[in-house]
Amino acid sequence: MFATAGVIAFLTAADTTVVAAAALSAAADLGVGLAATQAVTAAYLVPFAGLLLTAGAVVDRVGERAALRAGLAAFAVGTVLAGLGSHLVVLLAGRAVQGAAAALLVPAAMGAIRTRLDPADRPRGAAVWTVSLAAALAGGPALGGLAAEHLHWSAVFWGFLPLLALGMAVLPPPVSTVPPPTAPLDLPGGGLLAAAMALLTGGLLVLADGGALAGPLCVAGLAVAGLTGLRRGSVLPRGCSPTGSCAARSRRRRCGASG
Repeated sequence: MFATAGVIAFLTAADTTVVAAAALSAAADLGVGLAATQAVTAAYLVPFAGLLLTAGAVVDRVGERAALRAGLAAFAVGTVLAGLGSHLVVLLAGRAVQGAAAALLVPAAMGAIRTRLDPADRPRGAAVWTVSLAAALAGGPALGGLAAEHLHWSAVFWGFLPLLALGMAVLPPPVSTVPPPTAPLDLPGGGLLAAAMALLTGGLLVLADGGALAGPLCVAGLAVAGLTGLRRGSVLPRGCSPTGSCAARSRRRRCGASG
């Protein structure tokens, strides 16, 4: 389990820092401007942030091992797509797939630390996660810069494939039962939230580049964000949040009634 935590933490963090260091080389090779260069990083971070809560609810339902396997497989697909990206659209699509996969991997790995390790070992698991994260944040820019300078910017993606294979090899063992889910699952709501973040981020990037589409993109993003808020209020029970706090409140109410 310690190896799983280390691989996932390093992989999901390094995919930001390593690729960011090589983004300028990719932009020069593809002949795109500043906004597109920043979009290479944002295309990973936006799906990751937008889908994180929904992915946590998915992990509750399918279990950590299945979520880790699916996340690693999806991350590999996105990595190959980005590595083969001879056009900006293909590169951004690969980065978006990687970000969505990372949103599934992070809660699955952190949940496994909590459920698969004995209480005495959980601080060690958290320490492995933190050290691996710090290593990726500190060493990622140097690795990305070296790969872009001496090889090719696409090498930063191909270099993730051995790490993904290692992640598959050190998956935690299967369990006989999966605990009942505690968080409500709202896949359309998660998709709307990610879309709102993508539109707003895209609008700001276009604005920095002086594009005329900045205003419409930002307005569309705000509209989708408002729709997401209205939908959440109508779909989730009163007092609930996508993190499952309604279940905790329900348990407290039952305990108070029984007391």
